[in-house]
Amino acid sequence: MADQRLGEPEATDAIVDFGHSEDTSRDAPRNRRALWISLASVVVLGVVAVPITLHFTHRDQATLHTPDRLAGLTLDNASDAKNTADYLRSAIAAGMDLTTSVGAVYTDGATNATADAHSVIFVGGTAKGSDDALITKILTLMDDSTDGITGIKTEASGAAGGTMKCGLTTDTSTADAGTDSEMAVCAFADSGDVGIALFPNRTVIDAASLLRQMRSGIQ
Repeated sequence: MADQRLGEPEATDAIVDFGHSEDTSRDAPRNRRALWISLASVVVLGVVAVPITLHFTHRDQATLHTPDRLAGLTLDNASDAKNTADYLRSAIAAGMDLTTSVGAVYTDGATNATADAHSVIFVGGTAKGSDDALITKILTLMDDSTDGITGIKTEASGAAGGTMKCGLTTDTSTADAGTDSEMAVCAFADSGDVGIALFPNRTVIDAASLLRQMRSGIQ
């Protein structure tokens, strides 16, 4: 699976530098908006033709959970984070034809201007299909035949079981970025449960380990 490559939609307006370390109160709101704009632009533009408004107005009871605290992370209830998670949740729910769906952003608890650089965005739900079919489909939703997800490999799923795969997505379309911004992406599927998470500024190894911990509270 190491050579598998899926597409990534072009980010037209995103201004992103996940490695930016400057910590000033003046830049904090701008950095925060840039993160969520970039995350929102990275995925699921391949399903924009699907009428996702139905998922904004009609939300089913989800069997996956997004608790306030999860694997040492804290649920981010800020409006920009919630809006990003809800957009991605709605788009993936439409593209996957999910019966139930959830979306959330988690932070590591830091309060400085660059705390969002290690936030995790998670979207998932329940659907019919085999583990392999579901995980392939949720990863394919990132496909627009551009940068995509590279180096996709099967990772140990841990105690939660099912199938888990991870790779890297690279945002090379950001005009203001000095260098390409790599971000780990991990997805899982387990007997109808399916989810995907984005891990800026984390390696694939770290992302896989964190998602295994998160699944114990999500499922």
